[in-house]
Amino acid sequence: MAPTTLVALWEQQAAATPDAVAVVAGAHRATYADVDRRATALAAELQVRGIGPEDLVGVCLGRSIEMVVALLGILKSGAAYLPLDPSYPADRLRHMTTDSGAGLWLCDTDHRAQALASGVADVLLVEDIPAEREDIRAEPAAPVAPAAPVAPVAHPHHLAYVIYTSGSTGLPKGVAVDHAALASFLRSVAERPGLGADDRVLALTPLSFDISILELFLPLTRGATVVMAPRAANTDPELLAATIAEAGVSVVQATPTTWRMLLASGWTDGHGRVLLSGGEPLDPQLARDLLATGGTLWNLYGPTEATVWATVARIDAVADRVTVGTALANTRLHVVDEDGRRPAQESPESCGSAARAWHAATSIVPR
Repeated sequence: MAPTTLVALWEQQAAATPDAVAVVAGAHRATYADVDRRATALAAELQVRGIGPEDLVGVCLGRSIEMVVALLGILKSGAAYLPLDPSYPADRLRHMTTDSGAGLWLCDTDHRAQALASGVADVLLVEDIPAEREDIRAEPAAPVAPAAPVAPVAHPHHLAYVIYTSGSTGLPKGVAVDHAALASFLRSVAERPGLGADDRVLALTPLSFDISILELFLPLTRGATVVMAPRAANTDPELLAATIAEAGVSVVQATPTTWRMLLASGWTDGHGRVLLSGGEPLDPQLARDLLATGGTLWNLYGPTEATVWATVARIDAVADRVTVGTALANTRLHVVDEDGRRPAQESPESCGSAARAWHAATSIVPR
């Protein structure tokens, strides 16, 4: 039976390719064995503190190898992670911490003050240290006996993460996703658009947006490499272009807004790369411009509640519109009108045909 949790997918891959490079962050790199060893140490620390299934651990870290270690360590402990963007206002971080019930923040010294200001009950510091050391320590300092995580801890029905939406219609609301949904998503996108062990995937998206999950976890379950982009690359097209070129990135995921920014800077280096677009409608002219770079273009669509993406379409040529394509595995599409009503005589054929056009009223429901 195929693994049904992210932890199982990761551990299977780490055992198969221990010496492959898992994560690159600037001049630093870590193999699958390095990351797994350090994540296991963190999981043990969390379990000693009573952290386990259905517990939420806040993550407030810079973009580094340690961020990946932190996420995997939390999941290996059986708990779920709550991304807390360091750029968010203090009131938003406090609301997310209180509303979610997260009792512990995992952060570095640069973000310790934010953690304490959030009112969280416990703070665990993870310092940027050489890969051969596991320097995960408590703040405030407290002696903790070593322990090995109990395996397996996470089960398919256990919570994997909670991501808060923008709050544009009121207070931000948390979307909870379990391991079964996450594992299903990863297995589906591993086949289409697809990913190989030789790929290098750019991790550009902030952790607080769920599309970061594809960038971080898909490569780590396929033997590929995660290339951590500097935070500034989101707003600096020259830095983004340089990161793609210098790191030999083969897969780039971005919103249409980011793609426009990059193309406006004169970037044309898409040849041999897979270009993923999502998060906003992909207009025909932008699609043509991306195809003109020589890259392979895919359009993805889906709300956070449907586990990252729900549909996928390869775009080879563009006429007057760009399609959202067909459903990912274990996802069912319902096409509705402007009032949220389904057609009286909906058939699989009509649903599939209508779903090929972007429509604001399209509803996507995971099975």
